Amino acid sequence: MKRLLTLGVVATAFALVACGGGESGKADTANNAEMAKKTEPAAQQVDSHQMDNHGSDADSHAGHDHDAPMLQTGTEISLTGNMGCGHCNFQIGNHCTAAMKTAEGQIVIFDDVAQDTEMFENRMDGAEVTVAGVVSYDADGVAHMKLKDTPM
Repeated sequence: MKRLLTLGVVATAFALVACGGGESGKADTANNAEMAKKTEPAAQQVDSHQMDNHGSDADSHAGHDHDAPMLQTGTEISLTGNMGCGHCNFQIGNHCTAAMKTAEGQIVIFDDVAQDTEMFENRMDGAEVTVAGVVSYDADGVAHMKLKDTPM
């Protein structure tokens, strides 16, 4: 009986090690992926992702600051913030999108910004922009803005 119990414990330990150590293995894998992403040049990051301008797929939005105040919806507002890629910089969705982060921490995905526009092409430069448009929130709480005009 003791042999069976010992064998079971050893088999379980071996399975955990072989599968990456359970939860800590998942964290190590995530840390390794994050570290590789940080050391990868920005141009390669952009090229390694499928580019799309359809907003958030919302499978991942770890970069979304849930403590940031909600933006006014339904009426035109102006926002100022720094450009970025919704996917690469802010970890929102599965596809590259033009986006910005305000000083208050709000991350806004710009809807209907085509890939061949200057705004989309320059989204990785972190430039400060002021935009006007109407904000809405998707089911996952991610802010989207329909721009009045493309500023770039």
